[in-house]
Amino acid sequence: MRRIKAIIFSVGVFYLGNVDAGSLSFSASAYSVAENSSTISITVNRTGSTAAVASVTVVSSHVTTEAGDFTPVSQSLSWGIGDAAAKNFTVTILDDNVVEGTETFTLSFTSPVGDGTGGSSTVSITDYEEGKLQLSSSTYSAQEDSLQLLATINRV
Repeated sequence: MRRIKAIIFSVGVFYLGNVDAGSLSFSASAYSVAENSSTISITVNRTGSTAAVASVTVVSSHVTTEAGDFTPVSQSLSWGIGDAAAKNFTVTILDDNVVEGTETFTLSFTSPVGDGTGGSSTVSITDYEEGKLQLSSSTYSAQEDSLQLLATINRV
């Protein structure tokens, strides 16, 4: 946490004081996305004063995810003086064909410039496997003159 100093001139009197940059935080402490989604959008909010610039770098850390589950994050976000707009960035989610249950990773701030910048957020990737179709038997037989064959297809 770092405050930016400013000199304010007032009728010949010099004042050296702190200029507030406000606080940066994730819009949610937890997010969830299905594995077959290509991305998830994450929002960082700025609250409080906008009298000074603010910035942060968002980075990701594996909790139960593996390297092939999402593209690692290192995203710089910045706000100018007077800018209170929320900033969004996307995380690329990578689908696989492995049944693995819900996996998680965290997002956190590094190199913050602001008054109360901090916190982290957890992203859960819910597993999604479409399944496969297969015949219920490897062989079938039928009477040639019936012109019919009954075969069962199972989704596994």
